[in-house]
Amino acid sequence: YDGTNHRVHLAVSEGNVTVGGNNTSGRLTVNDTGDVEYLTLNTASTTNKRERLQFTQNDNAGVEIGTDYAVDNSSNFYLYDRTGGVLMAYFDTGKSYFPPLLGIGTDSPTRGLTIDKSNQYASLEIIKSNSGNQIVYLGTGSSGAGENPILQLKEGTVEKVRLYASGDSWINGGNVG
Repeated sequence: YDGTNHRVHLAVSEGNVTVGGNNTSGRLTVNDTGDVEYLTLNTASTTNKRERLQFTQNDNAGVEIGTDYAVDNSSNFYLYDRTGGVLMAYFDTGKSYFPPLLGIGTDSPTRGLTIDKSNQYASLEIIKSNSGNQIVYLGTGSSGAGENPILQLKEGTVEKVRLYASGDSWINGGNVG
């Protein structure tokens, strides 16, 4: 659609469309003889460099996934709630955005980041990328049924700080409790 005329018009009530073959399994099917099937969205615009897919029902606002090169002229990917006007997630090579409440293992987060690993170790690790060493660990300190929280800070592979609810706690090898 160029603002005035339809360049291609497909009426859903008139059947399905297949690109690259005649085996149609849905309203739009893309067939390829290679290893990977894909659909390309491309723009030649130099000002509004956005490609997106919108999922709506009865032309009402819904969810949009896409990429917007005009933001900082780099590759990115976003998920946007068109009904609420809320950016749900944004990924870029140098940064990412998530909503104020993010859940891992739960669909009902109550804090900024909620990790819920029922019947498993619920933990958070920070790994230094250039060495591969774990520098921070927050989780449980035992394999038993109890909830024994522990915080460990390391320098290289040497534990420097340990705060343990069910055992010895110390800083640089000195006892703190």
